[in-house]
Amino acid sequence: MKKTYTLLVAIILTANVFAQTTDLFISEYAEGSSNNKYLELYNGTGASINLANYELWRISNGGSWPEYTVSLTGTLADGAVLVVANSQANTLVTNLSSATTAFNAATYFNGDDAVGLAKNNGSGTFILIDAIGKSGPDPGS
Repeated sequence: MKKTYTLLVAIILTANVFAQTTDLFISEYAEGSSNNKYLELYNGTGASINLANYELWRISNGGSWPEYTVSLTGTLADGAVLVVANSQANTLVTNLSSATTAFNAATYFNGDDAVGLAKNNGSGTFILIDAIGKSGPDPGS
């Protein structure tokens, strides 16, 4: 009697799957000496974003949101970054890759300050969606 065997081979394919972000976020924060400071915002949403719907917020030495507000302008393409740098920053900071660079006093921060990204909620009110630091106690004390 002849026996027949069946060999079942399964091939499992794996792929790198990355979740797409749903909004802008602060992708980099640099606090160098003197005026060499910047924030980088990244758009990984899959579409261009109207920056007029966003603000940068800063609080100093344990204040509360928003103590200082900077309105953003323009459009940020998917996969692009916006670098917001101090106008006195050296060329190492201001020539970061091919990023769009804006110069603003929002970068007048130090280690005791917090910075945040706020978005218009559709009713004209801005809500904090990302932050480095928090409101409240002064982290330097």
